Amino acid sequence: MKILITILLALFMSSTANANSIKNVCDYQEEQILSTYGIINSFINMRVKAYEDADKDKIKEVNNMLDRAYIGLKEEAKTYHYLDCSDFR
Repeated sequence: MKILITILLALFMSSTANANSIKNVCDYQEEQILSTYGIINSFINMRVKAYEDADKDKIKEVNNMLDRAYIGLKEEAKTYHYLDCSDFR
């Protein structure tokens, strides 16, 4: 009886799921990925400026920021991939 109730509850919950909310999550993830690309682009411009100025401390700092941004981008891309947002475009 408990198994039957669990199955019926799961079916009821899945049939009333709101697809718009998943679409909103996909849109949010796309926005996050695009903003991270913009941040990485600005960090690359900062690194070019630091190389032009030959400021070793600034180069090291910008490289660390770039590394963190790349790690964040990889995590956001994984999340977007596993959400399978291609159905909501």
